[in-house]
Amino acid sequence: MDTQALLEAWEAGHRLSPQGWALALLALARPDQEHEALAALSVGQRDARLIALRNALFGSALSVVERCPQCQEELEVEMDAQPLVLPPSPAAQERHELQAEGCMLGFRLPSAGDLLAASACGDVDAAQRLLLGRCVLAASMNGVAIAPAALPQAALAALSDRMGELDPQADLRLRLHCPCCRHDWPVAFDMLPFLWREIDAWARRLLHQVHELAAAYGWAERDILAMSPTRRQAYLSMSVA
Repeated sequence: MDTQALLEAWEAGHRLSPQGWALALLALARPDQEHEALAALSVGQRDARLIALRNALFGSALSVVERCPQCQEELEVEMDAQPLVLPPSPAAQERHELQAEGCMLGFRLPSAGDLLAASACGDVDAAQRLLLGRCVLAASMNGVAIAPAALPQAALAALSDRMGELDPQADLRLRLHCPCCRHDWPVAFDMLPFLWREIDAWARRLLHQVHELAAAYGWAERDILAMSPTRRQAYLSMSVA
């Protein structure tokens, strides 16, 4: 993805939901793939691609800032993002079976398209009902067919756990250690907002450079963006001097 395409992806992020932006970003990175194919990815498959794209754009070094829940010390943890890509999960179209709490379920994993549709719902409950209706393909209790919404909470909890087992990339957890109090704890890590913050910071730095060079030399934005970062920085140094 070149500089102009990445800047357009950043601009699109201000008018799309996070789920829509994730698909738009992957589409820009893989113009050979149709939107329907990207939307059909399981959430874990989508997130693995986002991590790979992030590594290609910014390198695999990753800095995570978290506060220790026990002593409240703020920690900045440096790590390599490459090991965060887990073995591939099953396709979102693949059917799975689960028996729990007297219920028999046929289900599939949520897809990137499912999350996009859920993000358009008015509230969390509506989004959960939509995902349940899409992902539960068949449900019965004591041999009697029931609607997915009628499943007991214990069965839904078992379903959520099983989905997490099948697609761990979609619910990535980091194990952190506090050197101050020696407390260990798991932290959920979502690449999507993390990547947005990185691209947002990159875009704002770049636009500031464009502003400075345009003011100093009268160049058009397209000509400045066409320069390599090294050349842009060299001109910036001369304009300041």
